[in-house]
Amino acid sequence: MSLSMPDAETTPSTTPPPPSALSATRKREVLAAFEGPAQLPELLSAAFGATGHMPQVHVDRLIVGGGLTGLLLALRLSAGDPKEASNLCLVEGEQACGGRLFFSTPWHGMGSPRSRFEMLIERGFLGRDVSGPGFEAFSPDALTTLERHLVATLSDEERSFVEAFTCMGTEGAPLSRRCYVVKKEVTPLSAHLDSSTEILTRKEAEALGALVNLLPHEDTVLAETIFWKELPKATRENLTPLLETLCGFNFSRFFASHVAMVVHGFLDAHKVQIPPLLRRDGGLELALELVLRMRGVQVRTSTRVVRLERGEAASKSLGSVPSEPFRLLVGDDAFPSARELTARQVTLCLPLARTLTLLPREALSPGQGKLVSKHRPRSLVALEFPNVADNCLGVFPEECRPGDVLFFPVERARGHVTSQGSLVLGAWLEFEESLQAPSVREALSRLRKAAARVLKPEALRVFSQQGAAVPAGSLTVRRERVVLLPVGLATPQEPLSKETVGDVRTAWKGLTVCGDGFTWSATPWRNVVNSVAEASGNQG
Repeated sequence: MSLSMPDAETTPSTTPPPPSALSATRKREVLAAFEGPAQLPELLSAAFGATGHMPQVHVDRLIVGGGLTGLLLALRLSAGDPKEASNLCLVEGEQACGGRLFFSTPWHGMGSPRSRFEMLIERGFLGRDVSGPGFEAFSPDALTTLERHLVATLSDEERSFVEAFTCMGTEGAPLSRRCYVVKKEVTPLSAHLDSSTEILTRKEAEALGALVNLLPHEDTVLAETIFWKELPKATRENLTPLLETLCGFNFSRFFASHVAMVVHGFLDAHKVQIPPLLRRDGGLELALELVLRMRGVQVRTSTRVVRLERGEAASKSLGSVPSEPFRLLVGDDAFPSARELTARQVTLCLPLARTLTLLPREALSPGQGKLVSKHRPRSLVALEFPNVADNCLGVFPEECRPGDVLFFPVERARGHVTSQGSLVLGAWLEFEESLQAPSVREALSRLRKAAARVLKPEALRVFSQQGAAVPAGSLTVRRERVVLLPVGLATPQEPLSKETVGDVRTAWKGLTVCGDGFTWSATPWRNVVNSVAEASGNQG
């Protein structure tokens, strides 16, 4: 995703941070006293300290990538000894942390890291201006697991602060889901499960339920299972549009356990309540960045890693962490002269495609090399439309509201209304890196047709003014935002060994990879949690 960057400071001060920084006890008091915008000035002074000093050149451990994985790992590593926190650095290429699920923040293109937070004071709150689906499209299991693991990394004072910060926009209320199927009409999902409709007959609905019950642990591709082979041909054909909507094209070649998990989430989608902590308009990624800064972790946003090299001693290391550190060349918008970072240990928390641009193939472990060579990840192309309440057609049985989930079996698309009132539509693809790819442009066409079923024509008129080509990166044209996301959800055609699935260590001692890239399961969020647990205990 391409974001415009703030003007860089051309002559940063080399003055180090003052030794009179607030004590850990005083910082805990500041966090505990936080109740809302009135306490932000004191909080930012405690979190950022003096401004203008050059960032550290050498750290003990470096985390590259400030998405969900990088934030979770940084929180776990910095939860203990304050000295360890001060020797930890997290670098993020975008202007704010959050990663692929968080498209933008209210300070888009504005000033230094601290000045962007100060904008919250002037504007009251960020909830109306954030973008991206956040965690709101996640399954019930994913939401429960992520909230539990996030909370476990926080002290009582930090948890109190995060809850107060995220409640500034959400008022502490959970977000309930209602699920609809969109074809000629918009009808509640329950209507299709309880009786025969043009989408599902009663027998087909029963077949979906049987799929969930029979195949949760089936390590065979769906097309080769007895269950799928014994279904009547007409039933398989009638279920195909819905399964392609849920899983993507070629779903019959996915593991049966994955298909069963996705269908289970579909059938139970209406039971979900998004906890206040994970609502998109709460600004969770901002709260977690402030927690890290309060702990003394160096967080460098708008800092892109260009190259990763290991020291000469690292190549000769035979089992211990290299004494010669890793060297990273970076581009830092705030401090252009700070072009280099060295670290004793490095963890890459990046999408697989981005990781492979930094690492040569020989740096991968045998298991990781096998995964990369045989199993490609998938991509998700997403369209986001703001202010859906103002642009929605009168086709819903009830007024459209945040939390609503939509399934479009004709267009093979799905979407949801986020807590900030945007409609995000998405479709799965085989892995693609460019918005110019034919499969991406075909998916965008389907998503726009899906949008036309629920949005007013004037909200969609911009489409007829666009040419066939779509600019690379991400795009905001009046009323739509296009984003292509690499997702670590691979679909291997053969089971992988446990060792291949779980190992975060690379062939280079002291270098680990973490997240949904080099581990495989049907649930990328589980890969994130498991790899963070392993990487936080892996000292090289």
